[in-house]
Amino acid sequence: MLEVLVKEVEVAAKGGNGFTAYRLTNPLANAQIEAVTDVPWISDFKYDVPERISFKVAQNNATEPREAVVRIIYPGVEPAPEFKVFQLGAPVYEQVLTFEANGVKFDMIFVSGGTFGMGATPEQKPGSPEQNEYPVHEVSLSDYYIGQYEVTQELWEAVMGSNPSKHKGNPRYPVDNINWMDAEAFVAKINILTDGNFAMPTEAQWEFAARGGVKTEGYLYCGNKEPDSVAWYNENSQTTHEVGELQPNELGLYDMSGNVGEWCQDWFGPYPSEPQVDPKGAEKGECRVWRGGGFFNFRQYVRPAFRGFCFPERGNDFFGFRLVRNIPEE
Repeated sequence: MLEVLVKEVEVAAKGGNGFTAYRLTNPLANAQIEAVTDVPWISDFKYDVPERISFKVAQNNATEPREAVVRIIYPGVEPAPEFKVFQLGAPVYEQVLTFEANGVKFDMIFVSGGTFGMGATPEQKPGSPEQNEYPVHEVSLSDYYIGQYEVTQELWEAVMGSNPSKHKGNPRYPVDNINWMDAEAFVAKINILTDGNFAMPTEAQWEFAARGGVKTEGYLYCGNKEPDSVAWYNENSQTTHEVGELQPNELGLYDMSGNVGEWCQDWFGPYPSEPQVDPKGAEKGECRVWRGGGFFNFRQYVRPAFRGFCFPERGNDFFGFRLVRNIPEE
């Protein structure tokens, strides 16, 4: 006799592992349990725990829930017992969120999570990748929001009460002349002034967004195959510029290439070779990561895969950053 004990399994939209339990009495010698289904989003059935079947469920990117029937095959048992897998639909998020801090508004752009090759992928090869961009490795990210622009001087001053920048003259210039710890202090304070969940982007969040996320066209630079239309760098600039003057990338993000280098949350360290899910970077280190290149950099340093790094207490007139807003797990 074969009896399914867990007949309905519910899985979150982001996917993951599921399992069911069964009871088998009077098992046949050398007979094997087998689970089968007609849908491609349930896979990798395993039977390594007695009277339990585990499986993997892929992410559901549609807003509608879905369900499937799984049959358990065993010799002499007809009809085959079944259980159902229910997967929730993907949450619906606003594409743009507008926040305000002490009278200054700023927009955050939704980035739909996905999987990408991080590092010196083929389209980055003409840009002479650095050795620290290898190995290319698979990274999967959850949904998040990222600043449409680099943090501006007017936003910084509204939150912190002063403006440390060397390149002044326009409140819409990106803040500069800050170190990593300054950026962390800003994040802590803006989380008090708003509803929270702001942070510096992880290196993976930054690169995925810079490449255009799930809308990527595979450009060498952040939004174009040539840098001049998307980046302020050493061939077209001697200083910082007002954010948003050039073309955006595929997600509608401005200045991901050039203008100011952008601090990221991570410690700098070598890339792993194995796949990663929402990575946070090295556990410890001496330097923090910065990305995107600045107005003084050569074109190879304003590519989305380029990795800069610097001591966290060191600031200069080409370091700024942009915010991310992480979405709490439901």
